[in-house]
Amino acid sequence: GAVSNCSNKTLTDELAKALNKKIWSPKVPKFLLKIMFGEMSEIMLGSLKTTNQRITESGFEFNWKELDKAVEDVVLG
Repeated sequence: GAVSNCSNKTLTDELAKALNKKIWSPKVPKFLLKIMFGEMSEIMLGSLKTTNQRITESGFEFNWKELDKAVEDVVLG
């Protein structure tokens, strides 16, 4: 997938593939996180949408256009 549109799940899946490992993340109910972590749970439950538009508009070019190639290079060197 494209590097500019990547969810945490997508990144985790690509890392698992590059490492040839299975990564399992349990789905923890929101109410349980709120009980366990209180206000800190907002950090885990919040969403952050970002874009690389400003940096690419300024002329910056990323080394990789695809997430799998970027992860492979970082993980496998």
